[in-house]
Amino acid sequence: MRLNRVVPFKHATVYAKLEWYNPFGAVKDRVAANLIRDAEERGILGPGKKLVEATSGNTGIGLAMIGNARGYGLETPLSMAIPAEKRTTLRFLGTNVVELDDSLCPAPGAPEGAIAKARDKAQSDPNFVGLDQYSNEANPGGHYRTTGPEIWRQTEGKVTHFVAGLGTCGTITGTGRFLKEQNPNVKVLGVYPEDGHDIPGVRSKRQLGQTKLHFPEEYDGEIEVTDRESYELCLRLNREESIIAGPSSGMALAGALKMIPDEPGVIAVVIFPDNIFKYASSICRHFPELAPAAKPGAESAAPSRHEQL
Repeated sequence: MRLNRVVPFKHATVYAKLEWYNPFGAVKDRVAANLIRDAEERGILGPGKKLVEATSGNTGIGLAMIGNARGYGLETPLSMAIPAEKRTTLRFLGTNVVELDDSLCPAPGAPEGAIAKARDKAQSDPNFVGLDQYSNEANPGGHYRTTGPEIWRQTEGKVTHFVAGLGTCGTITGTGRFLKEQNPNVKVLGVYPEDGHDIPGVRSKRQLGQTKLHFPEEYDGEIEVTDRESYELCLRLNREESIIAGPSSGMALAGALKMIPDEPGVIAVVIFPDNIFKYASSICRHFPELAPAAKPGAESAAPSRHEQL
C-alpha cells in the first residue's frame, strides 16, 4: 500500500507491505510455515511429535495454528513482558505457554531465558522438536521463497530500497538475498530499537550481537529508532493513513524515512509485520491518556449482569 500522508518526500515513493494479511496475522506466518516444511522434509518432524519454540508471540501463533492443522502440539517458553494479548491468544489456540522472567525479546545467551529453556526441552525430551527460529536458515529461507519474489513481482522489478525491522533478522536476510540476486543495486536497510525498548519482536543493537541470522555485511545500512518515535509514527499511521499498523511497523517506517533518499525513481518497500490489535496493553503504557477509565471496585474486563450467561 502506498503511503501518502506520513511520508514527507516530494519524489520518493514509499510502499508498506501489510503482513497481517497472512493467514494468522503476521509476517512470522511465513517463517512458521517454512520451519515446519523444512523439518518435515528433513524427517525430524512427523506424527506423534510436538513442537517447542521460544517466541515473542507471532511465530508461536503461526506454529500453533499450523500445528493444529497438522497434528503437532506446541509448547512455548516466553517472557511475561510479552503483551498479555499475545500470551492469552497462544493459550486460546491450545499452546502450553511457559511464562518466564525473561527479557522482552529472548536472548540466546541467557541461560535461564526462553531460548535456553526451549533448547533444553528439545534436547531432553525425544517427543519434542525444537525448530529454533533464531539460528535456523529455514527462517530467512521462508522470506527468500515468498517475501522477496512477492515484492519483486508487486513492484514490477522497480524496487530500489527494501526496509525491515531487525529481530531474528530472517526477514531482512532472506528478502534481501532474493532482491539483490535480481538487482544488486537494490538497497537493503535494517532498523533496530534502542536498548530497553518496549517493542516486541525486534532487537536492539546489543541484542543483535547474539543473533545468528544477523549478517550486516549483506545489508546497505542500519539505524536505531527510539520507542517514542516508533509509537508516535504508529499512532499517525492509524489516524492519518487508516492503516492498522503495530509498533514495529512504526519503528520500521521511522527508520526508513531517515535512510531513504528523496530522489526521483526511488521506490521503497517497508515491511509492516502485524497490526495494532495485539498491543492494547502497550498502547496504554505509551499513551496513558487513551487507557479506559477504571470504575472504583469494578473488574475491568468483567461482563455486566445483563451480559453474563
